[in-house]
Formats: sequence, C-alpha cells, structure tokens
Amino acid sequence: MPPHTRLLNRNFVLFWQGQFVSLAGSSLSSMALSLWVVDATGSATLLGTLAMATSTVNLVIGPFGGAVADRFSRRTILVLSDVAYGALAFIHVGLFSLYAIQPTATVVLLFTAQMTAAVVTGFFNPAAWAITPDLVPSAKVPAANALAAGSAQTAVLIGRGAGGLLYRLIGAPALFLLDGATFLFSAGSEIFICTSQRPRSIGTSGRRLADQLVMDIRQGLRYVWSRPELRAAVVLNAGMVLFLDPVIMLLPFFVKDPRFLGVPDDWLGYLTMSMGCGSLVGAAVAVRLQTKDRDLATLFTAASVAIGLGYSSLGFLRSPWGAAVLLMGTSAIQGLTGNVLLSRLQTRVPEGLRSRVLTTQQTLTMLAAPPALAVAGVAADASGRRLDVLFLVCGLGAALAGLYASTRSGFRRLLSTHVPLKCSGRTQGDTPIGEGACP
Repeated sequence: MPPHTRLLNRNFVLFWQGQFVSLAGSSLSSMALSLWVVDATGSATLLGTLAMATSTVNLVIGPFGGAVADRFSRRTILVLSDVAYGALAFIHVGLFSLYAIQPTATVVLLFTAQMTAAVVTGFFNPAAWAITPDLVPSAKVPAANALAAGSAQTAVLIGRGAGGLLYRLIGAPALFLLDGATFLFSAGSEIFICTSQRPRSIGTSGRRLADQLVMDIRQGLRYVWSRPELRAAVVLNAGMVLFLDPVIMLLPFFVKDPRFLGVPDDWLGYLTMSMGCGSLVGAAVAVRLQTKDRDLATLFTAASVAIGLGYSSLGFLRSPWGAAVLLMGTSAIQGLTGNVLLSRLQTRVPEGLRSRVLTTQQTLTMLAAPPALAVAGVAADASGRRLDVLFLVCGLGAALAGLYASTRSGFRRLLSTHVPLKCSGRTQGDTPIGEGACP
C-alpha cells in the first residue's frame, strides 16, 4: 500500500512533472523525424521499415524489461532510461548534419540510433506502467492514470501542435537538441522519488541473475495466458495495433497529398493535437465512470467498434477541419477505453507480478505491429498511396476486433469487477493458473 493518501503527493508530482516535460520534447522530435524522413527520402516504405524495426526491438526487449522492473528499483530504471534517451537525442543532431555528405550511412546510423532508443524503451515502459500504484493509493489509481494521460496528451498537444511549425522554422536538429534537454530534466526530477516498492533479492552471479529473469518472464507469460480475461484483452489490443498503427504512421502522407488534404506540414501537428485533446477528454470521462463498481464491458465493446468505424471514415474526408473533428472524437473514445483497461490491470494484478503482466500484455499485443507497419508502407507505395482504401480496410478490421471482445466472457468479467486476481491456486471464475506464479 503506498504511504500517501492523496493523489497529488510529492512522489507522484515528481514523476508526473518529469513525464510531462520529456513527453513534450519527444513529441516535437518524433514529428520532426517523420517529416524529415518524408522530405529527405519521400519513401513510405522507409518510414514503415523504420517503425517496424524499432517496434521489433522493443518487442524483444520488453519481457526482460518487465522482469527487471519487478526485481530492481523502478525509480532507478526510469532515471537511467531518461539519461540514455537524452544522449540519443543529441546523437541525432549530428546524424542530420551528416546526411548531406553520406546519405546512405546516415540512414543506417539513424536506424541504429532508433533501435537503441527502442532498447531503452523496453526497460523504461514496464517501470513507468507499474510505478503508479507504488506512488498513490489503490482507490486513486484511475484518477492518477487520468491525470498522467491528461498531462501526456497536453504535452503532446504542445509538442505536436507546434512541431510542424517549428520543424519548418528551425529544423529537425534544433528540435532534437530541445528533446535531449527535456529528458535530462525528467531524470533530475525522478531521482528524488521514494516508492513503496521492495525490490527482491537476486543472485550475485550473472548466470544466476539470467536464470532468474528467464524464470520471471515465463511466470508472467504463464499468468497472462492462463487467464481468459487477460487473453481476450491481448487479442483485442493486438487487433487495434494491427489495424490502427498503420493509419497513424501514414498520416504525414494523408496531410501532404493533394488528393486528400493537401495542406502544409503544420496540419500534421494540428491533427495530432486534436487527437490529444480527444484522449484528454476520454481519460477524464473514464475516471467518472470508475468511481463506482460498474459493469463497463458493454460500453467498452461498443466503444472499440466506434473507434474502428471512425478511422475507416478518415480517408474519405477532404477537409482538414473535418479530419480534426473526427480524430478528436475517435481519440476521446480511445482515451476512455485505455484508462479503463489499464486501471483494471494495475489494481487487480498482484504487485510482485505487475510489471511482468503489463509488459507481457504489451509484448503479446505488439507482435502485430512490425508486420502491420512494414506491410502498410509497402501497400501505400504499391497502391499509389490510395489511403482512402487502406484506411477503410484498417478501420473495419479494428471494429471486428471490438466485436470479438464482446463474445469473450472472461474479458467482460475483467471489466465488470474490481476483485483482485490471485497469485496461485484457483482465482475468481475457477481459472487455474498453476503454482509459483507469484514471487
């Protein structure tokens, strides 16, 4: 149980402000990187391959990151990761300058730097996902998630809203310099956090530690896959990633292509800003819905279908304002469903398993990302950038994933109760998970 009774206690504020600043910086740099790739190479295939490569690395490292975050100090992992992020941002500045002299070598080094950042993300994310219940009381977790999501989306609004304009005015190198500084600020804030986590003892030898981490990964995977509610959540989220990540990746082409919106780079920032506003509203609504022990399964399923239908309509819009409104509404529904599911998992999974379960969920979900991003880039180029057709197919696929969830009784049970999941023996619903699932 966290030692604080208030949501806005010292430790949570230190974590929250660091994330806010660094997310604003990374939003600027991520937009700058996408626009730079489009301007420098004009290749959707390259953009998709880069996204595929980084997501693959994160996919491989993620399970180890979850096991490490359950054994070591999550605060320390966050601090070291932010320092590494800052160093990599500064390295990107030199790479942009090198492109005019050695374009091929620059692309190779850019891939290397992005994949290294993905390794860091594989350790950072499990610690960040699992640390919130260490900082606030259990009853405040939904509100903490909403505040974190709200501040994250506000940071994205600031970063991406200004990203297109700043990219045009000062260029990618300056934006990456700023990004590096924000990560160093975040690390300085996080170093003063005190948490209720008690890291477990580990073997002193490298071989012993490796064996323990592998065992931890297996336990997390066995725990998730033995429970029907968690399996259904994986399938639903994987379907959303498979069909919706390509849409987000192709937004720069949707903005710039005269057959669709045909507007300046600034509008990529405005569209992503509208998505951030929607997510902020959705997360706030989710807190209100979770103040009582309500059955949210039917609402969640309907919302998932609405998300898919919203994205399927995007490619047929020719008004940037209409696209902004549609993306804002769709993102509001995504913000609601994301907060509900994350809060349920954070509060129902035992503390000693929390990082591994959340990471296993994410890893199994993201198995769909690499092939989806790679195929989307190739399909966009091969079809002559028929984004209307691609968005329609992707949106309908996401809607089908939502309909699938409505048929899974385990998933509906996950959303309809706050009863904690047990570590071993038989859990609610008499679902056996085997012995040794908890430390």
